[in-house]
Amino acid sequence: MGTRPGGCEETELAIRLTVSRPGSVVFYVPAAAVDHHVGEERLKFGYFLRRCWHEGLSKAAVVRLAGASAGLERERRHVVVVIPAALLRELRSSAMGDAGAFKRLTAILAGLGTTAAGYVAGRVRRQTGDLAAVRNG
Repeated sequence: MGTRPGGCEETELAIRLTVSRPGSVVFYVPAAAVDHHVGEERLKFGYFLRRCWHEGLSKAAVVRLAGASAGLERERRHVVVVIPAALLRELRSSAMGDAGAFKRLTAILAGLGTTAAGYVAGRVRRQTGDLAAVRNG
């Protein structure tokens, strides 16, 4: 993807692997150690929003590959369980006087909204592209 902050490569790889090799298994090993350099540019809010947008676009591509059931299984749980818990935590922290809580709450909502918008844009682009191919085909 070059300099665009894309995503879902590992998801797409796991889907292709399990499709091409039925019976194969992909393991998540939470204790695995991974060193990852985060450059200064990735610490900015603008990068976070660009990353969220491209994550949404990537999720739309994964859904095309695997279907919405498999492609968005983890995301549904995240939106229904993890994000509401984080929002409640930040609301409580804000009420207790934590000055940074409102910023974190805003970032969570902005990230969710931007990712959802990227996903919708990716789905629309695909549908528009499909229609154009039919017209030109």
